[in-house]
Amino acid sequence: GSRRPQPNASLVGYYADTPTTAGVWRGRGVDGYQLTGPVHTETFRTVLEGNHPLTTETLVSAVGSSGRADPTRSKIAVSPTGEPGEILSTEQVAALLGVSERYVRKVAAEVSDLTNTTRARLVGLRYDGRNWVFRRDDVEAFAAGRSEKKVVVAYDVTVSFEKSISLAWARASVDDRRTIEAALDAETNVAVAYLEDHAVAVRRGRGAEKAHGVWAASYRHLTNRNLEPQLHDHVVIANIGAANGRTQALDSRLLHHHANTAGYVAGAVTRRHLSETLGVAWQPVERGLADIDGVTRNQIASVV
Repeated sequence: GSRRPQPNASLVGYYADTPTTAGVWRGRGVDGYQLTGPVHTETFRTVLEGNHPLTTETLVSAVGSSGRADPTRSKIAVSPTGEPGEILSTEQVAALLGVSERYVRKVAAEVSDLTNTTRARLVGLRYDGRNWVFRRDDVEAFAAGRSEKKVVVAYDVTVSFEKSISLAWARASVDDRRTIEAALDAETNVAVAYLEDHAVAVRRGRGAEKAHGVWAASYRHLTNRNLEPQLHDHVVIANIGAANGRTQALDSRLLHHHANTAGYVAGAVTRRHLSETLGVAWQPVERGLADIDGVTRNQIASVV
């Protein structure tokens, strides 16, 4: 069966089981297909598994990784079980492990050359200078001791209000609460759009190629872990991008590089929104953040 990661119930439930509102899809979409409206748990799980949300086609298989590798994709027929002394080719071993033949050759080592103990080695016999054969029991021993690589299925970008705004929300009228929540909607949309404009790309060799957009499931939380007022959106960006019709994992370097700037730009949108709608004034901006004018640090610290 497939060895792609299956996001467990706790991972999906952390976002999907939020007690406030249903999640919503944000972003322009991947390879021309945009997700909109409420986030359904099964669609969310399908995307995190690296599959297309409509067709369930595998988009990101990460061949060579023990996390998302899928041995069923191989065209080589090889039995998952057999006699210990059965001789297998490089191609057959690759199919059994769900990796590339290049990876098999990379980790292969002859019995007489096992001095490198820094990583797992697959014992085999090389002939013709390049080709290898392996005993099934050696392959099984390698598979049992092989450490699973970490597979990033998504990136969690948190868009959060300053504590003073959350405090104002907690004490506001119903209408003003809706206005403040609309400001968070605008802030989250701006943050996602900024990342799509500047930080969404896929790797091409040592460089990167711009991708169009993302599938991002946004979930709103009204409190922090201490149950204090803290409005914030968890934006779960699936680790899938597309450039020129080719889908693959995102280049995380750009996402990390632009994350703070996205927050600064989005924060400026919130301040303008609340100034125009509620007449809010602001303390000086420091590192992209500013509290509501007149709200003291003591008031913020005393929030329970």
